Amino acid sequence: MRAAPESFVQTIIATKLFEAGSLLLLEASVKQLLAFAAGEDVIDESPRRAGRIDIVTYYKSKAPRFLIEIKKLGKKDSLKEDHARILELMNRIPSIQNGFLVGYTVAAKAETLETRLQDPVSGLAVRIVRKPGIINVTSLQQKDRLLGAAIYRVDRPKRGDA
Repeated sequence: MRAAPESFVQTIIATKLFEAGSLLLLEASVKQLLAFAAGEDVIDESPRRAGRIDIVTYYKSKAPRFLIEIKKLGKKDSLKEDHARILELMNRIPSIQNGFLVGYTVAAKAETLETRLQDPVSGLAVRIVRKPGIINVTSLQQKDRLLGAAIYRVDRPKRGDA
């Protein structure tokens, strides 16, 4: 799991959401989301608007509801860019209820695992809503490791905060 691509985790999450009845799109274009919100076919592409959202769930009306970004946690600011993109889209698209960041990591010690799950959100306006249990795994080098994850909720900024 140490070298597992984010797409593996993305697929598992998407499958569970689909089984629960969610309408969703994988790798949704930020450009398309903004165009939908503006009622346009084409919009300008500044660097901040480029990219994709890992999973977008939709209301039955086809308006975007939740944004989900998945990231293997490494550097302290691993989630900063995804957090900023979610906030920008929430500010521009009124139908988006919340954003979620899903972070996962592997470590040899529980303390290191906890630090890696906390550090990337330090200073970000997020709340941990779930931490699935720690799983014992074996690395490619046949060493015992711990796999952990956290789900962080990004709430819509209050008026005047954004």
